[in-house]
Amino acid sequence: MRKKSLQLLAALMLLTLGVGCNSAKLPDQLLGVWRTENPAYKGKFMKCDPKYVVLGIGDEKVVPRKVVEITKTVDGRQILFTLKTDEKDEGEYSFSFYYSDEDGGTIRFKNQPQLVWHKRDIEVE
Repeated sequence: MRKKSLQLLAALMLLTLGVGCNSAKLPDQLLGVWRTENPAYKGKFMKCDPKYVVLGIGDEKVVPRKVVEITKTVDGRQILFTLKTDEKDEGEYSFSFYYSDEDGGTIRFKNQPQLVWHKRDIEVE
């Protein structure tokens, strides 16, 4: 009887931890390192893994953000993604970009549609 009670308690603890995590999983096509050829953005990048977005903002500064919500809207051949992130010290932050599978995958941020970001095979150093 005691063993069954411990198993139930362990299951409840795991369920409680899972509910408190509040994170979303990024789709596979977004995973990787994204860069633009625009010289004004040299050294800047966006790295996506399943639950985090890391923004490389230059001067070797990186800003990791936990993704808590993803909104996806299909618009013809492109998809508008809006990512909402939340960090204890930084607060909530959201940004939107268009993803297209053309040219091996491209991203255009909604507030800067003239800039094209491509997924790169090279890892961020």
